[in-house]
Amino acid sequence: MNLQHSKFKLRTCTWKELPCLIRELQSHPYHIGVQTIFRGQRDTNWLLQSTWEREFCIAQKAPSVPYFLQPINNQLRVTLQREHLKYFRHKLVVQNKNLSDHSDDGLWAFGRHHGLITPLLDWTSDYRIAAYFAFSEVVHARSNDDCVAIWAIPLNYDDSRCASIWDDDRFPKTENLSFEPIERSACQEAQHGVFTRLSHPIFGDLGAYLDNVCPVQHSPHQFLMKIELPAVDADSALNDLKRDRVTQDSVFPPEAAVGNAKDWHERIRGIVDECNQALKRNASRVK
Repeated sequence: MNLQHSKFKLRTCTWKELPCLIRELQSHPYHIGVQTIFRGQRDTNWLLQSTWEREFCIAQKAPSVPYFLQPINNQLRVTLQREHLKYFRHKLVVQNKNLSDHSDDGLWAFGRHHGLITPLLDWTSDYRIAAYFAFSEVVHARSNDDCVAIWAIPLNYDDSRCASIWDDDRFPKTENLSFEPIERSACQEAQHGVFTRLSHPIFGDLGAYLDNVCPVQHSPHQFLMKIELPAVDADSALNDLKRDRVTQDSVFPPEAAVGNAKDWHERIRGIVDECNQALKRNASRVK
């Protein structure tokens, strides 16, 4: 089954045309005067899902909705998330007692950048960084039909037509996530990173959620926009991005290679691996 979002504004362009399209996007009814965030994906068929949703959601088909993804069980999801985060917090505090007072969202953000399975989805406020993530994994394009995708969504909190999107529990405003990073994440800063978090009892990907709770998704000016670019533009795009200093080293600043910093990061990676494995074991027992 090839799952697709049922509604989004689809635009196609070449890499050279992208800056003009981004400027045009700023005049879109829901983007005027607000911040737009972007997400780059190598495969145009990939859904907008967090690592949590990719791990624990299953495909469903409903009579009134072509396709959507549904969590295996809402109460199970809540319980597993709470236990997962509690265990991660416990393991961190063993290493450093000063970490005990950080918010849940701060822990999710910290864990996300170290590989923890979380309900957070990564975005960036810089479309060039989204383009880098989309093009950087293109090994070779099989045909001119192969494309990469850049998704765009406006952080429009004031337009009444968009009010149904934002919900403190199910899809909080990014400004309300109250991230208090345990340590200032060099990656998050370098990537101009923004997180969204979807916690819906039925819908397990952002496209399906917006299709079903946001009336403007069914209007001529949809809230969610998808831009498809030909994968054969990868070399040109990456060369231009390199001139703009958007490279592997700029979006993933090298960690300190010596002393306490190196030891700290190695310990965190070990904790993340242990927590992820424990989560998968717990989920398999209760399915």
